[in-house]
Amino acid sequence: MDSKNYLCDLACWAIKSQENDAKLSKMLIKDFVLFKWTQKDGSDVGVRFWSKKAFDFYKENKGLFTMENGKRKRALRHEHVIPRAFLTPYILKLNPNHVHQFLEFFCFGAILHKDEDKLIPKELKESMPAGWKINLEDVESWKSLNLWKRYEDAFKNNEVEIHEVSSLKKDLTIGRKIDLAVGE
Repeated sequence: MDSKNYLCDLACWAIKSQENDAKLSKMLIKDFVLFKWTQKDGSDVGVRFWSKKAFDFYKENKGLFTMENGKRKRALRHEHVIPRAFLTPYILKLNPNHVHQFLEFFCFGAILHKDEDKLIPKELKESMPAGWKINLEDVESWKSLNLWKRYEDAFKNNEVEIHEVSSLKKDLTIGRKIDLAVGE
């Protein structure tokens, strides 16, 4: 069984089991299913979107870490473009038949440099901008949502560029720049 099918099965189990243990169901979705879903090959290098600064750091330093005061410190952050805390309540309301489609559409990550991550305002750390909602009854409406709206708002006064990258193990290649205003 591939990992995405396993994660869907786990999410479906959590949806069905929330009457018995709501806390466990929520934790399983937020802290395991959603986190693992964005790591397509089991590592941060497999994340599809990277900021230009994070990409350049990775290429220059040949890794995700830096040395500070003789200690290895993580310089790059695996960030969920739509926060896990925001997605979790929606998933718990889903018809289990729609879990895979929902995760494929809404659950994806980006690698940011830690300095860029600090630019995300506190109110957007675990939420989307006011008024941004997912209509679970109308799958077609999902296509009209700007999935990058949180980054557009967070980075509007900064020069943070997000790019799609391709990965062959640890050899990353930078690709097209994402227009945060239109979500493409």
